[in-house]
Amino acid sequence: MELEKRGICCKYFFVADSAYGDNIAVCTPFTQSAKLTQQQQDFNFFLSQVRIEVECAFGILVQRFGIFWRGLRASLGSATRIIGACMKLHNYCIDHGDDSPYPDLEVPEYE
Repeated sequence: MELEKRGICCKYFFVADSAYGDNIAVCTPFTQSAKLTQQQQDFNFFLSQVRIEVECAFGILVQRFGIFWRGLRASLGSATRIIGACMKLHNYCIDHGDDSPYPDLEVPEYE
């Protein structure tokens, strides 16, 4: 499979743009778009869609939790636990009916 040729054979990996270069744990799009096969173009499209979803998810966390309004001043291990805790709290809020990062904000309805 094409992913294995690119060294993407691990169960988990980071999704990034082409600025991060090739790495076994980082999944980046194919470059040289003029010479890409249809399969490579499809891969780039779906990778882009995944990146958009991840960026939106982090955007929601930033809106909900002020701790992300600035860079985290924490070790990698602590930052990982902070982000994980915020994700769990966010899911808890959704499960208990608070699906808005701004619960007091009134959004006008358009017809």
